[in-house]
Amino acid sequence: MLFKHKQHFKTTLAIYALKNLFRFRYHKHAHNYTVARCISRKCDWRIMVKQVCESQTYEVKKAHLKHICEVDVRGSYTKHATSKAIAAMLRSKYESCVRPRSKDLPAVGLKNLQSRMQTNKGVHVSSEVDSENDESWLWFFEKLVDVISDGADFTLVSDMAPSIASAKEVHYLLTHHGSCLLHIQRHVNQKFTKRRQ
Repeated sequence: MLFKHKQHFKTTLAIYALKNLFRFRYHKHAHNYTVARCISRKCDWRIMVKQVCESQTYEVKKAHLKHICEVDVRGSYTKHATSKAIAAMLRSKYESCVRPRSKDLPAVGLKNLQSRMQTNKGVHVSSEVDSENDESWLWFFEKLVDVISDGADFTLVSDMAPSIASAKEVHYLLTHHGSCLLHIQRHVNQKFTKRRQ
């Protein structure tokens, strides 16, 4: 198996560890090869990649991918859930998506606004809040539960505001709460920007 560069190998190995629920550590490093081993000294799992000639590409030279260690030793696999690994997983999921991108969404939403306003003449704003805090979100969900009942078939997607999560737990116990992909992407981008500076 070939990898574009050493970082590509490290990210791919982290994703592999997350999917297969085990933890590894880098045993040896050099400018032209890397060896990763299972965290347990009793386990034979290891993989070695070596640089192909003078290129950036790395190739798997040796691999023993069978674990003989205890399951509880492998339990701390979440240490490999770095923002780079999660970003790579999300990126690979949505790379081939041909739907509108986040920058296109306002145009898509505004395109039919005029016709929707004419069709739904009974829709109007009944109240406005000054700020987004625990109290205002509790009030919002209190009103929303009258219109949309709680249930496992209902999913709430929002930004990662803690006020929304705490208010949801009061009125919508069965409802699944997910984070908006756009907000996750901004959070990951912001974290990487800080590291580069």
